Amino acid sequence: IPFGAASETDLELCHTREHVEFIRDLAQSGGGSIDGDTGVTSASFDVAARGVGAAMKAVDCVLSSTHQNA
Repeated sequence: IPFGAASETDLELCHTREHVEFIRDLAQSGGGSIDGDTGVTSASFDVAARGVGAAMKAVDCVLSSTHQNA
């Protein structure tokens, strides 16, 4: 089942705009640490957005009855 990455607007349904921008910018600059045990790589933002996009697509498929489960 094809799916796309979640948009920043989608991500802002669960996170503040400032947080989304912070993580995006940190990833675009090569990555770094958010805190003592959470790191961000250059791929982290895109991977997270695709994961959210996949989850959204799965929910859409179940709610639209095109699939019985996800």
